[in-house]
Amino acid sequence: MASTRLSHRGASRSRFWSVLYGLLGKVLADETGRSLSRARVLLEESAERIVGDLPVVARLSMGHERLTLFFTDRRIIVGRRGKSSAGSVPATFMLGSLGSALSGLFHRGTRRSSKPGSRYPSPNTILGSNRDNFSIYFDDVVGVDLTRTPSTNTIVILSKNDKLTFSCGTRMEEIQRLFKAKLENRLSISKTGLS
Repeated sequence: MASTRLSHRGASRSRFWSVLYGLLGKVLADETGRSLSRARVLLEESAERIVGDLPVVARLSMGHERLTLFFTDRRIIVGRRGKSSAGSVPATFMLGSLGSALSGLFHRGTRRSSKPGSRYPSPNTILGSNRDNFSIYFDDVVGVDLTRTPSTNTIVILSKNDKLTFSCGTRMEEIQRLFKAKLENRLSISKTGLS
């Protein structure tokens, strides 16, 4: 009788352990799958980094919008900084470089120069910070026209879906450097009103 109980207990124990191992294996597989998915997302985010930015202004039907173009190794991310009403025309349009410097004193938005990529938020954080932020992959850019005028620099990005026009007070050399990195063969540079 005792040997029957032991063999029954042995069978129960082995069944218990096989069920437990099966459940643990399934949980571990699910958890590993989730961990791998999270790791893959983190790896993709870490692989793409921001290499520079440009503060720009886009003209709206009523006023202007201050934006930042964030350059990564794959795309340009357009991030919102704030809107100005039609009555508060940015000083850059009125006074050129001097106006650009003065507007920095009176606007809350900060103008950042190129920094190491680790000091910027991740591209997904920038895109998620405002529902109107968007990106343009370099593969989708048909052409970029940079025009230097006496008062400001104009950037026109022609993509497969849109034509975007911006004004920028940053030195033309810095603008060219950021666009040439990935779009040199689609870049056109001109000067108007300069001798």
